[in-house]
Amino acid sequence: MEHLGHTVEDRIILPAAYVVTIAYAEKDASKIKEKLTEIAGMFEGEVLSDRIAEHEWENRFKLMVVKRMGPSLVPAEVIVPLNNLGEVMSEIERKVNQPIVKEGVIIHKGREGKPEAVILGFIPSDQRRFSYNFVFGLVLTIIKIAERHGGRAYSTGLYFTKKAEDVLGSNRLERLKKFKKEVDRKGIFNPKKVLSSGIIGSLMKIVSIFEPLIRPFGNAVITQVGERYKKAIRGIPPDVAWYAYSCSQCGYCVDECDQFYGRGWESQSPRGKWYWLREYMENKVDWDQKMVDTIIACTTCELCNQRCSASLPIEPSWMKLRGKLIHEDGKMTFPPFEMMAAALTKEGNIWAGYRKNRDAWFPEELREKHGPNKKGQ
Repeated sequence: MEHLGHTVEDRIILPAAYVVTIAYAEKDASKIKEKLTEIAGMFEGEVLSDRIAEHEWENRFKLMVVKRMGPSLVPAEVIVPLNNLGEVMSEIERKVNQPIVKEGVIIHKGREGKPEAVILGFIPSDQRRFSYNFVFGLVLTIIKIAERHGGRAYSTGLYFTKKAEDVLGSNRLERLKKFKKEVDRKGIFNPKKVLSSGIIGSLMKIVSIFEPLIRPFGNAVITQVGERYKKAIRGIPPDVAWYAYSCSQCGYCVDECDQFYGRGWESQSPRGKWYWLREYMENKVDWDQKMVDTIIACTTCELCNQRCSASLPIEPSWMKLRGKLIHEDGKMTFPPFEMMAAALTKEGNIWAGYRKNRDAWFPEELREKHGPNKKGQ
């Protein structure tokens, strides 16, 4: 949707249920819709409206839009045998008393050539609250459930290096160790994230033993889901502050940003600006003219809005900050603009011409008959 030349978000309310997006050829629409309604009815489901279907399809690659509900996420990613998927989902529902947004990908030939399901789980939370750390403990719960049903963690990362053999398989792990020893002799690539047993990985192995004791603390956290614009933080408008923490720092916006390509610094991109705003709200940095220039230099092309994986209203946020910084806080805009504003105020001319010379453009030969201050003029 557009309003006064700028994009306005089209909000769609989804039902509190599992939503499946099915794509098919237009020529088969009549046959498929008839059968689809019948199948959905058998399982107490329903075929949703075309508007919802179109919205979900258009936004199928914007996976991080869920982060706006948090505004932070606790990720829990596992792989399980497809034939055990139902048991895994049921056990997660029983043991995790937090809202979990789940997305799945089915692999036809997974480990040992058998079908597997990759579950990408996201628990909405708020990293600004201390309780965020307790919710993280539920990741161990979900991984243990997956392992109990023949599954495994999705990856090792920094926390689960001790699970490298389960994640990668023994053969692949040995080949990777051999390759890294030959190529990465100084240990530069992914330090302590896959093969090395860092302190964090060792600590997580110990903590996982106490998972049943940690789980109640994570479940006891009261989680509010949805965007909540409560108050400004250090003068940053409430909605902009929320969006700053909703940014997943994925970097998709960087490739689209003219300001980034023009200046060459990632701090000029939307991702860099969101990160800086978080640092500012946490009292780690303060405004200076360079950062004011960075915010107001946006060309307002809105390409970042279209590419953002969280569908954040980026350009409107910069517009709001412009108004606050310049009009409310009295920050200086670009020097030429300051000169134009001063000239307009004093002489009524943004190009710094004197008020007394405003009619100097008029041709002399026409002045007597048609010039300024003549009757009827």
